[in-house]
Amino acid sequence: MARDSDLRSTILSIGLPIVVPGEQVYRGETILMPPGDGDPEAAIGRGWVDLRAPNCAVWIARARRIMAQAEARSQAAGTGSDEDWEAIAPEEPISPARLAAWVFQYEDAGQRIKR
Repeated sequence: MARDSDLRSTILSIGLPIVVPGEQVYRGETILMPPGDGDPEAAIGRGWVDLRAPNCAVWIARARRIMAQAEARSQAAGTGSDEDWEAIAPEEPISPARLAAWVFQYEDAGQRIKR
């Protein structure tokens, strides 16, 4: 976190706290999702940036699943109507937007529909 002060500043300026190991929290003037009277962990899961080891492990596992899907698709000869044309190819970098879209589609079972 200390190495990327511009990113940290941007995150904090839009109201997202950053949780780091050791129960330390960086925050700006405002917090978009303030912790309620109950469990502060609930607020963390609603949009705070969580850099603690367990959450990082979740994101690493997600990246591995994305890569496994990409590798499996590259081995298949699919060109039909059920082909996922928006899927990430094995050689493509995983952008934040594509990663978020993958989470919505595969973990939340939703899709974005263009109108």
